[in-house]
Amino acid sequence: MTWENWPYWLVGGVRGIMVGIILLIPSLIWGSLCQGEECFVGIVLSLPVLLPAFLLGFPLLFFITDNPLIAIGEVNRPVIFILILGGVLAYFIIGAMVSLIRRKIKFRSENSRN
Repeated sequence: MTWENWPYWLVGGVRGIMVGIILLIPSLIWGSLCQGEECFVGIVLSLPVLLPAFLLGFPLLFFITDNPLIAIGEVNRPVIFILILGGVLAYFIIGAMVSLIRRKIKFRSENSRN
């Protein structure tokens, strides 16, 4: 099964993951290099990128700990893995939804011409 034969929502989800990774890499680099006042600017600039990861990753933290706020304070490998997984899922869902909406609009415009 090649890329062209995949369902359109799956193609959109994979594209969403790629866009999420492309957006996440600069924000992670900025976050690791920042010091002092520059960190605030980096956090503000990376909020749109990291927000989907926290929206899906934070509820997933309930599966590994009783209090997710303490888990985020104690950053360790399972917490980072769950937040990355949340980001991947979020961008997959965003890409799939954009693809679904695009497909619906495309079919509507084709049906109105006929």
